Amino acid sequence: MKNLMKRFNDNKNKLKSKLIIFSETVASTIILTHSRVLATSNTESIDGFITFACDWLTKIRRSCSISWRSDVCFRMAT
Repeated sequence: MKNLMKRFNDNKNKLKSKLIIFSETVASTIILTHSRVLATSNTESIDGFITFACDWLTKIRRSCSISWRSDVCFRMAT
């Protein structure tokens, strides 16, 4: 009886590990597929703004202000 219980527990642990590997594979496949779909989404309308914001923040950073964060907040408020 002890031998049977030991074999059952071993099989249960093997099944758990196989199930974990399978579920992780499925989850990673879904995540990778979903990110490819999002990469081709329609982002042309915001691309210009992002480029402008990056250039603008780079100019503020290069202005060598004492407090960069307060300078950004001040310039955004004006």
